[in-house]
Amino acid sequence: MNAIRLILSLLLLALVVFLAYTLVMTIKEPIDFNKEKAVRDEVVVKRLEKIRDSQLVFKQLHGKYANSFDTLITVLNNDSIEITKTIGDPNDSTIQVKIEKFKKAIKDSLFKGDDRNIMDDLAVVPGVDGEQFYMMADTIRKNNVLVYAFESGVPYKNLYKGMIPKYFDNLKDDTLRVGNIKEGTTAGNWKKQ
Repeated sequence: MNAIRLILSLLLLALVVFLAYTLVMTIKEPIDFNKEKAVRDEVVVKRLEKIRDSQLVFKQLHGKYANSFDTLITVLNNDSIEITKTIGDPNDSTIQVKIEKFKKAIKDSLFKGDDRNIMDDLAVVPGVDGEQFYMMADTIRKNNVLVYAFESGVPYKNLYKGMIPKYFDNLKDDTLRVGNIKEGTTAGNWKKQ
């Protein structure tokens, strides 16, 4: 009788330990997911902002957006933009205003000299091995006017690769992106979340 009681006690103890572990993991799992999600979202949004800034400079130079990363990166590496520097206050008639114009390499201006990896990695989704952003550019009709539009992003299912799918099921068919090829905006969609 004592042996049966001991076995039952051990089984109950094992069940309690298992249930406690399951409870802790049930609480810990979404917290860990949200921490990892926040980290990935932050670095990807920063990269998408760099892509938008690069596209805006490209459009300033060429009148349209780049439709591939190869084209965009070539221009960023090799072209320069004109900078206008005003010395003095143009609204003060007692001071002589001097205007200087000079050219500065895009990569030095846009990336502030820290272009080591950005240029090569602009198309790479940071924090997710083997994933790249997609890029599209086209002319669209908006309010009966032709406008240039671009879009770059990564599907959430690729962004959260290796993470627990049940926590982003509502996003699996959506994309974290900047620009919108249908609406012609240059805004990002990350503020909606």
